[in-house]
Amino acid sequence: MGTLLLAGLSNAAWSAALALAAAVVVRVWRHRPALAHGLWLLVLVKLVTPPLVSVRPPERVAAADVPTTMDMSTSQFEPADPIPAGAPESRPGPATLDAPKPPDSAAAEPVVTDATPEAARRPWPWREAAVAVWAGGAVAWWGAVGLGVVRFRRLLRSARPAAGELRARVDRVADLLGLRRRPTVWVVPARIPPMLWALFGTPRLLLPEELWGALGGDGQDAVLAHELAHLKRRDDWVRRLEAVALGLYWWDPVAWWARREVERAEEECCDAWVLWALPGSAPAYAEALVATAAFLSGPRSPWPAGASGAGRTPLLKRRLLMILRDRSGGPAPRRTPRWAVVVAGLTLGLLPAWASSGPPPAADAPESAAPKGRTHEAAPPPPDGREPGKPGPGAEGGGAAPRKVQVSHPVVREVSDYQDFMGRVEASQTVEVRARVGGTLERVHVRGGQSVEKGQLLFEIDPRPYSAELDKAAAETARAEGRLARASTALKRAETLRAKGIAGAEDVETAEAERNEARLFLQAARSSYDLVKQKVEATKVAAPIGGVISRPSLSAGNFVSADTTVLATINTTDPVEVAFDVDEGTVLRLGQAKRTGASKTGLGPGLPVRVGLNGENDLPHRGQIDSVDTRFNPASGSLRCRTTIPNPDGLMIPGLFARVRLITGAPVKVLLIPEHAFISDSKGHGVLVVNERNVVEFRRVYLGDVYDGLRAITDGLKENDWVVTGRGDWSVPPGATIVPERVDLPAPSEGHAPEGAAPRRR
Repeated sequence: MGTLLLAGLSNAAWSAALALAAAVVVRVWRHRPALAHGLWLLVLVKLVTPPLVSVRPPERVAAADVPTTMDMSTSQFEPADPIPAGAPESRPGPATLDAPKPPDSAAAEPVVTDATPEAARRPWPWREAAVAVWAGGAVAWWGAVGLGVVRFRRLLRSARPAAGELRARVDRVADLLGLRRRPTVWVVPARIPPMLWALFGTPRLLLPEELWGALGGDGQDAVLAHELAHLKRRDDWVRRLEAVALGLYWWDPVAWWARREVERAEEECCDAWVLWALPGSAPAYAEALVATAAFLSGPRSPWPAGASGAGRTPLLKRRLLMILRDRSGGPAPRRTPRWAVVVAGLTLGLLPAWASSGPPPAADAPESAAPKGRTHEAAPPPPDGREPGKPGPGAEGGGAAPRKVQVSHPVVREVSDYQDFMGRVEASQTVEVRARVGGTLERVHVRGGQSVEKGQLLFEIDPRPYSAELDKAAAETARAEGRLARASTALKRAETLRAKGIAGAEDVETAEAERNEARLFLQAARSSYDLVKQKVEATKVAAPIGGVISRPSLSAGNFVSADTTVLATINTTDPVEVAFDVDEGTVLRLGQAKRTGASKTGLGPGLPVRVGLNGENDLPHRGQIDSVDTRFNPASGSLRCRTTIPNPDGLMIPGLFARVRLITGAPVKVLLIPEHAFISDSKGHGVLVVNERNVVEFRRVYLGDVYDGLRAITDGLKENDWVVTGRGDWSVPPGATIVPERVDLPAPSEGHAPEGAAPRRR
């Protein structure tokens, strides 16, 4: 039990020291949630890792029992052996050191007599009592966790699986985050926040039905991105770590402090993931958080152990300010690697322990095994084989040889101001293939995903009923033609008899009327024949446009209704359209630039754009705005724009998300250097510059945006300056003499294409 208590106290002491260090670091480097999360997570990890070096409490030793002697050779006081009662006060010789000294019973331990009280005979078992209290608290904690899980599972009995549309939306957002593991999605008719619950089994994404219906489309995507970011960051394992750490250290306030700071930092990290994955959704995301806080203001179900989500509202104001100040999104937030957490947790115990007394001597080692006093070990020889005490190579003449350092000129590039948005690929033309006649589907000539040409045969409907109608119409036409021929002959005969005076004018008029009627009957018969002929031709359904056809909705043998059954859909995918929403601030800024003459078009047709799919490092597709809607969307506060992009290889499939870069400014000349070449301090940023004497100097600079991994310098640097750009070489102290190794930096492709996600704007 003593070992168990010492292990717990050691971990508690180390975690307290780490917590104080984390609090100081987070205080100095503010607005770095990933750093804060990693530091506070180390505190929790230390609570559950084995104490490789234990912290021993000080032992109380009576001064009368441990006299001291002075070693003149070392000028240090050392504890001497207790002198038995009645022994001479002289120091024992070598012969007496080998033999064990019998302890004096009167001086070694107190005498217990029959008159001694029972409480004095049996000391209080404080270690057993402490372990019992600790075990009781741990059992109570885990019992409360288990009871909460059971109650929450009862609440989930009323939940239902999400519909196909919601699951598809979750899959799309998961693809944006690069998430491979997908949770199960459930809709809960209860007053709970959106959360990811993964204490046991498969992770579950729980969405409250009432709140979900009140959120808009962009707000729903933002909430889904926040919850899936918890799974991307593996926060479900953090919840399990918290359950174990708090169960073992329920009595330690540092554990509860670390848990609160970890959850606060991970919420801000997930907010950063949302702004990165959905750059234009900052207003909608803020509205969704406010709606969630209002939804949870009344009585609600308890928060279960092991859940992660955006429903915790004490820091809502701080999170809203962070979201609304960063609308464009930044680089993808980094996760804390699992190997780093494991290695850091295991190596924390290797630090030197503070202790008031040294380690206990070995039980089986006699006192005479080693003489008392200071021991000296021979210094090991240097690794280069030289004799101890002699200087190494480079020590003569003022120190080591100069270090070789990589230096480069800044990259000069013309770049343009821009704004990034998230868009969606749409087909330039979409046609639903329907049959103009009904009947039994006889043949299907295409498959889903096949490219078709205009006029290509797609489907065949049984033509036999319409062929019979065509034969009947042909017979009616022939009958009408015969009737017209007879009426025309009768008219000629009546006119001949009238000329001879045999027939009157009335006979001629009657024959002429019959001829006209026969002519109308023939016209109607021919029209009926043409109509039936078109029906026969309509039994062969051809492609009205060229493009990619979807999977046929019916197979051969099914009945097709005229003008109602959609047999398939054809999308024209070369070219394609990309639709994206521009926020209100950008629209007003471009409009103001047009009024002042800084821009010719403002936000309108002709403004250049660049488009890239997820997974493409740059934005290779170019185009310009084709159309702009005439009114703002009141739900999202944005204006819908469209651009047409050539798609000869067919990679841009309708429905895909695309990154759209709107070029909003004229090209300007900037200097670019790598991000790792900067040195940051409390006053700003600087770089190391090598002068003509190969001496390193510190130069204060002012930073701009990021372009292809290179940072723009707005002031403080010139084109012909040699900047220290080698990775790790920036640690060379100013004033040092170096050997410059001159290299060339890779230039950005177009001067306005960042590496990976959209850069953080100033």
